[in-house]
This record gives sequence, C-alpha cells and structure tokens, in this order.
Amino acid sequence: MAALAACLFALIAGAKWETLHRYGSPMPDWDQWDAEGAHLLIPWIEGRDFLTQLVTPHNEHRVVLTKLQNLALYLVSGQWDARLQSVVNALLHTGLGVGMWLGARRCVGGAWQAALFVIVAALFAPPVAWENVRGGFHSQQYWLVSLSVVAVATLPFSPAGAPRWWAGLLAATLALGSMASGFLAAFTVLLVVGWRTARREVPWRAAWPTLAACATIVAIGLAIRVAPEGHSHMRAASVGGFLLSTLHSLEWPLRGAPWAGLILWLPWGVAAWRALAGRADRAGQVIAALGLWVIGQILAAAYARGAGGDYPSSRYMDTLAVGLFVNALALARLLPRVTLPRAARWALRTGAVAWLAIFGTGLVTHLASVARFDLPASRRYYDRAEANVAAYVATGDRRHLAGPDVPHPDPDALARWLDHPGIRAALPVPLRTSAEMSVPSYWAWQATTHGLLIAALAGGGALLLGAVAWRSARRAPR
Repeated sequence: MAALAACLFALIAGAKWETLHRYGSPMPDWDQWDAEGAHLLIPWIEGRDFLTQLVTPHNEHRVVLTKLQNLALYLVSGQWDARLQSVVNALLHTGLGVGMWLGARRCVGGAWQAALFVIVAALFAPPVAWENVRGGFHSQQYWLVSLSVVAVATLPFSPAGAPRWWAGLLAATLALGSMASGFLAAFTVLLVVGWRTARREVPWRAAWPTLAACATIVAIGLAIRVAPEGHSHMRAASVGGFLLSTLHSLEWPLRGAPWAGLILWLPWGVAAWRALAGRADRAGQVIAALGLWVIGQILAAAYARGAGGDYPSSRYMDTLAVGLFVNALALARLLPRVTLPRAARWALRTGAVAWLAIFGTGLVTHLASVARFDLPASRRYYDRAEANVAAYVATGDRRHLAGPDVPHPDPDALARWLDHPGIRAALPVPLRTSAEMSVPSYWAWQATTHGLLIAALAGGGALLLGAVAWRSARRAPR
C-alpha cells in the first residue's frame, strides 16, 4: 500500500504542477500585494511592527499560516516567487488527498479501495478549484481543509491526553490561523462530543477536557472575527439568497440541477442518521462528523458570500470536493453492509450507479468549463500583467500600471510597493529581467515543467500495482 500511496501522491502533485506550468505565474497577484507585500515582507525587511502585521486581518481572515509559510519560502529563496509558493501548496493539498485515501481504505473492501483511489485522484489532481492551484496566496484554503479534517477525524474519538488527542487539538487551534471559518472545526467537535456524551457513549469525566478546549477555541475564533464594511454587499441579503447559495453548493459539481444535491448528499445523510441513532461504528461516526463540518463551511460561505444566491467560487471547491469524497466513502461502506431483499438490493445498487454517474458527469462538465474558459483567460491575464509590471520596473512609467491587466486594483499602491527597495530586490524573474532565478525557484520551475511526466509515470505505476494486486487476489486460495 505504501507504493500505491506514493503513486497517488506523485500523480496528484504532478498534475497540479502541470497546471501551474501551463497557466501559473511567479508574479504575486491581487491580495498578495496587500497581505504579503504591505503586511508581511515590508515589516519584516524594515524590522518594524512585524508581529502586529502578522496577525492583522486580511478581509475577514487572519491568514497567519499562509503568511508564515510564504515568509519562510522568501527567506529560503531570496525571492517573492508565487510559483514556488504554489508548488509547495500543491504538496500540502496532495498530502491531504493521500491521507484521506489511506484513512478510508482501512474501512472498506478491496474493490472499493480501488474505486476510492480513482475518486481521490479525480477530485485532487485536476484543477477542480483552479484559483487555489495557481495562486500562491491560496494555501489558506489548503490549511483550512487539512487542519479541520485532522481535528474532526481525531479529536472527538480520542481519549483526552492521548497523542492523537493532542494532535487533533493542535490542528483545531492552528485552524484559527487559516481562515475566518477555522473555528468551525472545533465547533463540529463540540457537537459530536456533546452528542456522544448525551447518549452516554462517553462519560462526562472523559469528555469535559475536549468540550472545554473546543469551547475555548470557538470563543477565540468568534472574538477575533472581523466583518469588513466593504464586504457587506457580498453577504446574503435574504433568506432566499442564503438558501439558494446553499443549494448551489450542495449540487456541485453540477449546475442548474437542485435535485442533484439531494442525491449526492444522500449517502452522508444515511450515515449521519445511523450515527444519530447510535447504530454507527467509529468509522461511520467519523464520516458523519466530516460531512457535518463540510455542511458548516457551506452555510458559512452562503452567509458571507451568498449575495444573489450565486454559485460557489472556485476557491471553495476544494472544501466541496472533501464533501463529495465523504459521500463516496459513506456509499462504499453502505452497500456491502445493508441486508435487504433481492429487489431492494438491486434498487440500492442502481442508486449507487446513478450517484457515480451524476458525480462523474458533473465533474467532467465542470473541468471542461475550467479548461475552456477559466484557465485560458487566466493565462492571457498573466501574460499581459507580467509584461506591464516588468515594463514599469524597467522604466518607472506609471502608464504601464494604468490599464486593467495589472495584479492589483490600486495602481498607485502597486507602484508604491514596487518602488520599495526590499520588494524590488525580491521580485522574481521575469518581473525583474536583470535578476537570476534562485535555486529553490529554479527547482520549482523544473517541477512544473516536468509535471505531466511525473503524473503519467505515477498513473502507470498505479495501474501496474493494481493489476498485480488483482492477479494475486484471484490466485489466492479460497
């Protein structure tokens, strides 16, 4: 299994790096100039007010982990290279995908292990959330999802003081430094542990440390929350808009099919019902808890970004992908365990085929749209924006920053940051054509250049290992 996990890791990372090679850029973009340039690198370079700026909110969020990660990469490479950031971000998200598959395979049979391998690869390798793949600043999404999954999967089900409990508690605490909704991991744990305590599955003496710790984390998360007035127009203005935005997230990756959400989330609904009824084993309870966390994230996004009841932004689709995987795992565990009459079993299997068909059709349709519209538009924008920034750096002519294709909406602020000696010295190639690419940036460029080859070799290795395992299983004595 270690070899298959390594193949899955290389497959996902290679595919992400190939997307970066074709559509990414080393140029810091949009929010990075505020959050990283003005509130991280300049304070660090000037040696003033660094810790205060580190925790300064960016919109609703305190992206401390993203800032620390990208500061470390700046110190290692000597350059402010968004491509290097994105290459490292890909490893973080890849680790989450492989970890979820390794955890899932322990509670399903061999055939479903292979099916879940394919589902993880389909959800994590392609540019499902294309903005996160190409954006060096978007590790905040990966930190949020990764830390929350660890916290929700371990903390409610580990005795207080055990190593797994401390790991879950650390993950729940660190999630506060990912995004504003990071406290929802601890809130989900509160609900799960509270329910288990009420049902007397866990004695109060064993549960109170977890309840107290998570209540503290939730309180801190709510206390440090900010609500920028400039973003009030993005919030859901009515109950109808909130509900419509929620339905659009539940039906993802399809569009215009509200009924799809009911089908795609039905496996988790069954798992949650069994957990509430006290008929789920530990794995079933973990599935119910993870799905509950995703639902919480959907509701939070519907409130904060639900104006007009629009469809979810690409940035949030990695969270929705976790929800789909949770439902696939719930389905994989449901089918072999249900004892029903023959006709009912046939209907259940037909429903499973329908679920897979809806999932596959929606994902292919979504990725086709991303490949046809979103990524080519991103490539054109990067080409023009890079040229404009490089021209300004070379000439100092503000007219190069006056057009729409620049990496920040405020050209005066952008010019001020570009004129800062520390920022100017850290700009990556090709924005500063006189500079040489640093060694870490060079290897990040090499990784993206060979992403397709890495993914192809890993995919071939996985097929070969799967074929060998299948033949061994067939030849094994019964």
